[in-house]
Amino acid sequence: NYGDISLGNITFNGSFENYGTAAVNQDFNINSSANFKNTGVLNISGSVNNYSNVSKNGIINVSNRVQNNGSAQFTNGCRLVVSNELINNSTFSNSGSIVVSAYTTLNSGRFIMNAGGKLETGNLTANSSIESDASNCSSIKVSAKTLLNSSASISGKVEICDPNGIDQNSLNYTSSCLCQAHPCNNGVINLPKTIIPDYVKPILKP
Repeated sequence: NYGDISLGNITFNGSFENYGTAAVNQDFNINSSANFKNTGVLNISGSVNNYSNVSKNGIINVSNRVQNNGSAQFTNGCRLVVSNELINNSTFSNSGSIVVSAYTTLNSGRFIMNAGGKLETGNLTANSSIESDASNCSSIKVSAKTLLNSSASISGKVEICDPNGIDQNSLNYTSSCLCQAHPCNNGVINLPKTIIPDYVKPILKP
């Protein structure tokens, strides 16, 4: 898709690439044999259920929940906005900006905060690994409640900052909260122009 497209509930097994603006009015389900690439803008009124591969350097806005399942790979290189909950059960790699209004729950797998990546969330529950670059910082900001449970682990230069303090800190984690991350040009992207065939001048009979 290079233009504007509006769709209903989607479950697909092949490849879907979005370079323009797409709207999904219900859920967006990516099965285990599918691949989704987004460098444009995708607005989803329902939830995202990923069982395969999502690669994005564009913007995705989700009204409900994003769930990364099984052996799936979700790679965010620009901006992801989730109105309800982000749940990770596999591998999630973030080099961009993620904003989650309510809950971020890291049940299992790997949550990778690459250098300069940023996550802002209402609540954070970590039961699995949070990994970051060894030299350059990444930022996780929590506005309400942070639970770092004993099954979690934190490595690299990731800074988890909660102005109310960490509510459950089984890892004895501390942070300076000095990391300033502004990934992906602060979420501003340039969409391609809609492809329009060249005008052909008609041939007029004398």
